[in-house]
Amino acid sequence: MLTPSLPGRPYIHSQCQSHLLVGPLGIRITFHNADVVTHLTTLSPTRPPYAFVVLAHCIWYFDTPAELSRIVATLASHATRLCLVECSLRASQSEQLPYVITALLLATIKAKCKVPSLYNIRTILTPAQIKQNVHELRKFNLVSGLTAISGGNHNGRLEAGYLLDQREKLLQEIRQDEVSEKEVAATVAIFGSLQAGVDRLG
Repeated sequence: MLTPSLPGRPYIHSQCQSHLLVGPLGIRITFHNADVVTHLTTLSPTRPPYAFVVLAHCIWYFDTPAELSRIVATLASHATRLCLVECSLRASQSEQLPYVITALLLATIKAKCKVPSLYNIRTILTPAQIKQNVHELRKFNLVSGLTAISGGNHNGRLEAGYLLDQREKLLQEIRQDEVSEKEVAATVAIFGSLQAGVDRLG
């Protein structure tokens, strides 16, 4: 059983890793803090391919969509099956709508900024875009896909709250990067929509 570092916060990486290492599969797990492509190129060419490689909720962290293409292309010679898990950008419940707006808004803002972003959400791709990205490389064939309905989402609440707290700073950033006033006005309107959704949910 894990206890969040702070109430309502997701578990940090070190907590998750420690939990996995003391579990029944811990002896079979090795963690590598490295660029995926760089790590894969260091593997012996005679090493058997991984039965599965899982990219779980990481695509939104990539700097650009090209990062996904780079990783998938490299994985092709190191993996038998590739499993991708990512948020669908579809609100199946009204409570999820602010998170969808948050993700789209933050990705749009950071796409307008000239300075590279270190925010969590940098590259937004729908499931259809992800499939197309992988399919165009002709490295993996789609076997199956599904959409699951998730329950409570700590990340969603954190991301929406953080984005609203950073509203003025982010608006100042895009103004400094000479984004048109029309785009700034549209961004302000989306912030207003997000705030209204969060207020309604309490």
